[in-house]
Amino acid sequence: MKRSILISAMLWLLLISASHLYLNVGWDNFRESVHQILGKKRDKMIVGFLPVT
Repeated sequence: MKRSILISAMLWLLLISASHLYLNVGWDNFRESVHQILGKKRDKMIVGFLPVT
């Protein structure tokens, strides 16, 4: 009985977390963030130019 409640709670937590990532964060953004944290992908540095007169 206790085991089934624990498994149900863990599945519910996983379902809620996955739906939050899908709806609010997006898998592409999440995947890019993980790649940047793990060092597999580097951020692109954008350098702007401001003319001085």
